[in-house]
Amino acid sequence: MASHNQLLAHAAAVKIYRTNYQASQNGSIGITLNCHWFLPFSNDTLDHQAAQRALDFMFGWFMQPVTTGEYPLSMVSFVGNRLPKFTREQSKILTGSFDFIGVNYYTSNYAANIPHSNNDTSKSTYFKDTHVNLTRGDSGTEPYLTSHYQLLAHAAAKLYKTKYQASQKGLLGITLNSDWFVPVSKEKADRDAAQRALDFMFGWYMEPVTKGEYPKSMQSMVGKRLPKFSEKESEQLKGSFDFLGLNYYSSFYAANAPHLRGAEPAQQTDALVNVTNQHDGKLPGPMLVVHLSTISRTIAFHKETVQQK
Repeated sequence: MASHNQLLAHAAAVKIYRTNYQASQNGSIGITLNCHWFLPFSNDTLDHQAAQRALDFMFGWFMQPVTTGEYPLSMVSFVGNRLPKFTREQSKILTGSFDFIGVNYYTSNYAANIPHSNNDTSKSTYFKDTHVNLTRGDSGTEPYLTSHYQLLAHAAAKLYKTKYQASQKGLLGITLNSDWFVPVSKEKADRDAAQRALDFMFGWYMEPVTKGEYPKSMQSMVGKRLPKFSEKESEQLKGSFDFLGLNYYSSFYAANAPHLRGAEPAQQTDALVNVTNQHDGKLPGPMLVVHLSTISRTIAFHKETVQQK
């Protein structure tokens, strides 16, 4: 019901803006929607249908009313009389009620079919209505695999250097995300943890394009779950940039976390580091978490890394 009224409010706002203001202001009005992507958990037809249903219940829930004036057929079928209906006039106002579409994409999930049970007497909910079980896959291997192929794809872009760079005089580079990590204490274990945190964020991509291999700490702690580069791939990766871009966001304290050694393998815990933005009520810097001293240290560290290539 809440989403139904949101859609009607959107359509009404679009109509008023287009009628009274758009011509004089030369503006555009649109809608931005959240959307994940859903992969079938298996090749089974039911799982393929579940993936489409999951998309219908997230993106189609809002997108189809503003493009076709009605909810997705899967929602109509599975939700039944609990799903509000648009009148003919409402449907007409909704259809085409945007000049642009924005999409907030966050992640992907596997979708598996949940068979309908006639014996289930529990209260219906949005999540139950989809009859879809969502999982995030194997977080102990998939992040490393996807990043591995991203790096290989980056290296393959040397095609630009061999065929186009001389005539176009352009530059080819890579932009990486990196926070800065401050040891929570002067203990060696915490200083090593801060370096590991940096390895698992910045070094994960930077060392392959400068040294042709992953950081030693990643090789040691991830083990066989970390893909390996062939000799040819390693040579292609080394020096595969003319410039390095750096997205710096914040600084954190890093503490050694040996207790994570028994956790289920996952990219978030493999480094055995506990990351926090405060310690004893103090931030990693004098004022804001983002501050000049850590920005300068981050840049200096990364400059030194590049110079070592």
